[in-house]
Amino acid sequence: MDVTEAILTRRSIRKYLDVPIERDKIGTIMESGKAAPSAGNIQNWKFLLIEEEDKRKKIAEACLQQWWIAKAPSIIIVVTEPDKVRQFYGVRGERLYSVQNGAATAMAMLLEAHNQGLGAC
Repeated sequence: MDVTEAILTRRSIRKYLDVPIERDKIGTIMESGKAAPSAGNIQNWKFLLIEEEDKRKKIAEACLQQWWIAKAPSIIIVVTEPDKVRQFYGVRGERLYSVQNGAATAMAMLLEAHNQGLGAC
């Protein structure tokens, strides 16, 4: 799949099969996230992989009761570290660049999941 096709055909999927996702696919998705651009190449993100059902339910509850989240067999949470960007860019880095960095890595992972034939949101 080429980049244009991936961008134009990717959709937000909120209904999932109860099937585990292969580790190599998850690894490739995370590697794609690590390759995303970031302000000053600071890469102020971490990824949390959640697969346990009880933890997925707690995440869905914390996300304003979006129960569809708990149905995904794997959840990758993107966590940014605003203080790392603040050191270089001040408040603008903390409040803007940190958010943009997290969004860029999430988009890279969404496109890679689509490339792998997986539904994601």
